[in-house]
Amino acid sequence: MSDAGSTQVIDLLPHRGSALIIDRIVRLNPESGSGVIESSFTTALIQQLHQRLESIDVPHDSDQIVPELAVLEAFAQGCGIVWAAGQKDPDDAEHGLILGSAATVHFQCRARTGRAVHHHITLDSDLGSGASFSGKVIDASDGQVIATIGSLLAVRALATPTNN
Repeated sequence: MSDAGSTQVIDLLPHRGSALIIDRIVRLNPESGSGVIESSFTTALIQQLHQRLESIDVPHDSDQIVPELAVLEAFAQGCGIVWAAGQKDPDDAEHGLILGSAATVHFQCRARTGRAVHHHITLDSDLGSGASFSGKVIDASDGQVIATIGSLLAVRALATPTNN
């Protein structure tokens, strides 16, 4: 990821370290509430995810297959970028969104490590206290649809109170 691209992602998301699974912004259109965001799942990242998910007994096929939960999390992080880029008030974007629910999610195939995926995201509505998104996750190398997301709902994160 280029320095400019990584700075832009870091400016728009609160995630850091291994929690950040977005690599770069391919295209962002704040006026229309849409964007294409890229993730490349490395084998090391997937191994870390498998270790974390073992505690909740999530089975995994291999370190070459990206868990569907990780694909959905990357899509949700992309939604946060699309939403934050369109906020007029910097304080609104700073607080971000928290994933509330996802519905009508269909996986047509599995994402694989070492292959970039593009999250094609549309902001369907911004209600102030939350937002809804839809879109597709596509393998960037062959154009195959990995998943379609009919509805992802997110709520605005509350500001952390300060102790005065």
